Amino acid sequence: MTLLVLPASSGVSPRYFTYLTASMAALALIYVAYLGARWTGYWNADMEWADEPGRRTVFVGDRAFEVPVNMIRAPSQRLGLNRTGERLSTLHLGVMWPSMSGFDKDNADQFASFGKGSNVVLLDIGRNARGETMRDRLEPVYKRLARGVEGPGPAGLRILTLSSPIGARDQIVYEPGSETGFIARCRQALSDPVAICTAQKALPGSLLLTYRFEEPHLANWGRLERRAVELVRTLESGKK
Repeated sequence: MTLLVLPASSGVSPRYFTYLTASMAALALIYVAYLGARWTGYWNADMEWADEPGRRTVFVGDRAFEVPVNMIRAPSQRLGLNRTGERLSTLHLGVMWPSMSGFDKDNADQFASFGKGSNVVLLDIGRNARGETMRDRLEPVYKRLARGVEGPGPAGLRILTLSSPIGARDQIVYEPGSETGFIARCRQALSDPVAICTAQKALPGSLLLTYRFEEPHLANWGRLERRAVELVRTLESGKK
């Protein structure tokens, strides 16, 4: 009978391999999350805008849009929309206020500094599956969660302050006296130099426009909403 001799121990603790495996798994998860944030267009500090000519024809629901490439915010959408009739659940765009034009080399610094003092407006055009907007949650949700009484806001708006960490802000700003009027939620964390406001507007064809901008632009909220809605209408099948 042949005796088998086991190899000598390497002297490395088994726990070393456990730590190594766990570290590799954690790094993999971080990398996947990083790629996901970039390719969905929500990694604001590292968006890859493109100064490219041409347009893409896409569908959101049953609505067709002809979109300049330099407005498309998510790299995955910009690079992948090469076929006419591509269908998306949400179209991610970015434009300059007040021109509502896309990215180019002359405004690159503005697009790179969204949230730090910028005239950029980020827009999402998607299906309104639930058939409601933030405005529908004003009375049953936001006013019940508000701290204290509401106060006056810029350009005739009203402000509700919601609970938030000390030093941070979370506010609802809305147009009084209109069931379908302007509404936005403005939030500013402790580390943020400026609050970012998120507004919504229901559009024909069961679409929902969600757009984000820096708080100082609330002074022009009426014009900003009109221009955002007009932009969507213009992009729809290249309407003028």
